Amino acid sequence: MINMKLKPRAFCVRKYMQFPVFATVIASAVILAAISSQKASAASAMIFFNGNMGTIASLTASEINGVRASGFGTIVVFNLRVDAAGNLLYGASANYPTACSNGQYVGDPAWPGLWAQCKAAPSSVNRIEMCIGGWLDQSFQNIKNRIAADGTGSGTVLYRNLQALHNVLGIDAICFDDESTYDATSASQFGQMCIAVGMKVTLCPYTNPGYWQTVKSNLGPLCDQVYLQCYDGGAANNPATWNGYFGGLKVIPGYWDASDFLTKMQGWKNSPVYGGFFWPNSNPSASSMAQYAGWIHQALDQNIAGAHRMVDIQNSKAIDNGSSTLGAGCVQWDINSVGGGTQQIWNFSQNSDTSWNIVNQRTGLNLEMESTANGAQAKVWSANGGSNQRWWVDRQSDGTFKIWNQWTSKELENASSLVNGAPIIQWDWNGGIQQRWSLQ
Repeated sequence: MINMKLKPRAFCVRKYMQFPVFATVIASAVILAAISSQKASAASAMIFFNGNMGTIASLTASEINGVRASGFGTIVVFNLRVDAAGNLLYGASANYPTACSNGQYVGDPAWPGLWAQCKAAPSSVNRIEMCIGGWLDQSFQNIKNRIAADGTGSGTVLYRNLQALHNVLGIDAICFDDESTYDATSASQFGQMCIAVGMKVTLCPYTNPGYWQTVKSNLGPLCDQVYLQCYDGGAANNPATWNGYFGGLKVIPGYWDASDFLTKMQGWKNSPVYGGFFWPNSNPSASSMAQYAGWIHQALDQNIAGAHRMVDIQNSKAIDNGSSTLGAGCVQWDINSVGGGTQQIWNFSQNSDTSWNIVNQRTGLNLEMESTANGAQAKVWSANGGSNQRWWVDRQSDGTFKIWNQWTSKELENASSLVNGAPIIQWDWNGGIQQRWSLQ
């Protein structure tokens, strides 16, 4: 980076669920109010956390609350370094602390908990990445050398350190910011290692599109975002041009200057792009995070109000529920027009906090969640204004949507089932195609 599941329910439970549930001791009514005012409906908003990673290891409650309330869905932590021995360090200098060595996490013991708090519901954040590379950084040359010496097997130091990073810190993706080595073979091999231990890969180019095209092609759909630098050395980059390089995956452009940040984002809306990122020169305040996320949403959100089928792109089946029984579970089914097909049509209406109510057209019942557990089935109930009936709908860089519940911060998915009648459930966001939806 140049220069960061159906049961009878007691009334008391029902009544309680009309209010947000706070998952950590640091949450407050102020946090939810801020999230409500900032988290918007369609554009994906990312922020790079720049600077000294040693300071991020000691995040304060105020800073955590700020990012949870900001409206940013993804944090990319800049930067993670790979040294010549294959150790993973955090920071911009060789003097900064080691995160993973010899297959063990050896970093600050408080850090995993702090980052987990950033994603604790209610929070706009549901993905944390770490960025490798940057201007004059030698990480990708060190990666190339280590792969040449050790290979890419599960016993290698690079593989084991990546596994420790993911297992202990819960990192969702590794972002590649290669600005000097540009060896597509070793970068792709390293990306396959990241994927093998359970992480996605994202790309952050500013030049050399052929290199980035090759890496994306080699890594396939688990390389799921491209963050285009449009400042400093990448100031002349045109997102519309770069959109043609990645097989239908649209880039997410980024910028840093407050004076024309909103203008830049507005200018890119018709490229088309489905999100933006903010690259601050230093670790930002809560107010500036909210401001920049707000500008991204202001410029790039799209109006999705109206009637839609929610169709899973994995198997082209629609979310279906024509039952007028309160608590009836939602399932997937082939798109059809039986009875007008209204059991598969859902009316989207936006709330004042920019979340969405999703109401079945046949029954008039709201889509909701009744549990915070992974695997819980989405159901329908009469409107009550609860956060369990409010949904964020975020457009992804491939034009699909992820649909996630405000109360649980978990995504709708089909559990990778291909059969009619399979339940629609919720799960933590993992970027898989079973969690990606088209609105038809």
